[in-house]
Amino acid sequence: MKYPPLFHNKNILQIFESANKQEVKLIKSLQRIASIYSPTFHERDKVNYLHEMLKDLGIQSKIDKQGNLYGEFKTQSKTAAYLLVIAHVDTVLTPSKKVKNTTDYLYGHGVCDNSTGVNTLYWILKFIKEFSISLPVHLIFSFTVQEEGLGVKGGMRFLLTHVPKLIAILNLESHNLGRIVHECPGQYRIKLLVETSPGGHSFRDFGSPNAIVVTSYIIGQLAKIKGFEKKQTTYNIGKITGGNGINAIATSCECTLEIRALVQRKLGKYINAFEKILFDLERQFKGVKITKTILAQTTAVVTSPSERIYQMTEEVQSYLGIKTFFEMGNNDGDVPLALGIPTVTIGSSNGFKTHSQDEYVEKKTLLLGFKQNLLTLLYLAHNYQS
Repeated sequence: MKYPPLFHNKNILQIFESANKQEVKLIKSLQRIASIYSPTFHERDKVNYLHEMLKDLGIQSKIDKQGNLYGEFKTQSKTAAYLLVIAHVDTVLTPSKKVKNTTDYLYGHGVCDNSTGVNTLYWILKFIKEFSISLPVHLIFSFTVQEEGLGVKGGMRFLLTHVPKLIAILNLESHNLGRIVHECPGQYRIKLLVETSPGGHSFRDFGSPNAIVVTSYIIGQLAKIKGFEKKQTTYNIGKITGGNGINAIATSCECTLEIRALVQRKLGKYINAFEKILFDLERQFKGVKITKTILAQTTAVVTSPSERIYQMTEEVQSYLGIKTFFEMGNNDGDVPLALGIPTVTIGSSNGFKTHSQDEYVEKKTLLLGFKQNLLTLLYLAHNYQS
């Protein structure tokens, strides 16, 4: 394959050479970033750390009302387009262990998802500044918050309300190298509160509606709906709480659940079927009240691997010897894709057991992930036209 001249640009090759010499520093930087706790809605310590790190490099940045850290490298042209590069800083859990550095791996919750994306973005900005890289676009960068779980991409949603019109977005995610996300399942996430009356003693008042039993029945009926299939249409029960004692009839039970689907029409079908379960249950049984709170509802988006933004990313991966694979997933890229903004989400490392306390990342992939992310960003900046 004949690669674009940009791939052999003197400045880029010099950055790669400099990065090779600083691989140990890059890994230590990742370890430090991953050591700062940043579960969703509690990202401020990590955001403040990155803010100070950028300030030390002479890069100006701000924290918006949602908590995103963002800044801009302006080009001299007043008519230049705007390109956005992002990496989310929040993690699913609060880490229970310190980050551990071994010969081949870094261990610790969040060390991959998404500290690798955050770290590579920091190093990209560092080299752009140090090498005085000139770009034909205005480059906006952001370390976003509230990507995970019940954050429901809140940081990204807010960011897009105050940035100029964009030609494209590069989203730096955790794992794996070669991954290009082009399908985003639609999501329906809710909190159910089931309340029953009159309650009472478990033996004397047996037969009174039990909120936990009713909730269990709802979940059972959801599971009986035909057609759920891995990586197509799925459901999950995230958390259940309720009841007061082993000998008391529970009068309250709360649970969170989600339904996801790759096809928007199917998502609507399953949501309707689930809501019918709730409607029928309340109508049939006295003393049962169900309150539904929608936590998130997003649109399913499917784009073609032949889109120019994906082809350009694939060229970069081929040049660096990375095997491309296309995949579905939910991430910050969901939001702009649903708005019609060309967006590519790529993995920055090879990581394992993400979203768990036993998460770890393969150290030898970190430098390659940095090179992939930098070159993809520069290629889009110089050659992408929406």
